Amino acid sequence: LLELVWSILVDQFLLEIEKTSKPRTTSSHARLVKALDSFVDYFNTDEQCLPKEALKTDKYKLIKKLLKYYSTDTYSLIKLYYQEKLQEQERIGVINQTLHLADLGKLYCRAYYHLKEETLYVEIISCKNLKPCDSNGLSDPFVEIQLCPKFLYPHIEKQQTSIVKKTLNPSFNEKFEFRLTEKECTLSGGFIHFIVMDHDLMWSNDFEGEAFLEISKLPGIPHDSTNDCRPLDELKKIELSLTHPKAVRSRIIEILEQRLSDKTAIEFVRQRREAENQ
Repeated sequence: LLELVWSILVDQFLLEIEKTSKPRTTSSHARLVKALDSFVDYFNTDEQCLPKEALKTDKYKLIKKLLKYYSTDTYSLIKLYYQEKLQEQERIGVINQTLHLADLGKLYCRAYYHLKEETLYVEIISCKNLKPCDSNGLSDPFVEIQLCPKFLYPHIEKQQTSIVKKTLNPSFNEKFEFRLTEKECTLSGGFIHFIVMDHDLMWSNDFEGEAFLEISKLPGIPHDSTNDCRPLDELKKIELSLTHPKAVRSRIIEILEQRLSDKTAIEFVRQRREAENQ
């Protein structure tokens, strides 16, 4: 009986949270968090009640995650979005490798931070097994490199490789430099964002896939114990699985989309929706 009551209660909580007709304030979602925690304590007061393991169902975990998102400010939520994209990228890479599934391809690169020069060095080595975007069964790929979120690095401009014609396995071997202070490199939530595109003369460029690399964990970062400042050519190359923005439903994007008066949120959603539709 208690399990049935708890199930109904959790369904009602989820229904209340996902109401979009009347957007809630951050403080109201914080109160819902407290209410949910109180219910957990109530259903787990003594030996006659439900164990906490039984209470923490998948729906309960979803509610906790959504309430956390709704209670988080826009800047922190955008950083959390990129963190989840990185986790998704790593998860997809493991699944595809284990089950030998087809994917969007791989990107190979190197990156490190030179503290004395205050420069982030990035080398785009190659891509492998890209999806064909042209009628000839090939692509004309190039890679865009930018630092994100943009509000952490407003002065950094996007850079890109040259275009390699008619191939699904392009070799670039191009190096790029980004001027960053030590403080900027150790900021929480900073990423290198790689976007692989197919060049098209007649129409807009086609999206091949994207990948992320966390800046604060790169060799040469001050808190990195290795403090590895060898030339890029001597560093081990990094393999990144390419993903698509709409591969997994993003609750964060849906929540940011509701913040109509927040220019940062709306602009970020616009950019990610554009990427999803490519």
